[in-house]
Amino acid sequence: MDSVLRELWRGSVQIRENLAPVTPEFHALNAKLTDESAYLERVLSQSDKEHFYTHEETGDMISEMLLEEAFIRGFQFAVKLMVAVYGGKDGLPELLKSFGINASGE
Repeated sequence: MDSVLRELWRGSVQIRENLAPVTPEFHALNAKLTDESAYLERVLSQSDKEHFYTHEETGDMISEMLLEEAFIRGFQFAVKLMVAVYGGKDGLPELLKSFGINASGE
């Protein structure tokens, strides 16, 4: 654990590296997006292209914000889960309930 924290502090752990999934579904969607972008490049006027670029950039910024929030929430959940598990199982049901997970199986 100590070495991971040191690597994180020193910047040698890059969590955002290689985020692209290696699944066939991802590659198919990425190819489709590339094809659609190329098509729009050919058919749009210069003014419409500018709107298209703005649309893409805005979507990319939104995606970045969502990814960051998902990472933060996942990390928070993982830390709270570790504390609940290693600190005694009494806190685990309450922790899971706080995330909308029913620990009793009901």
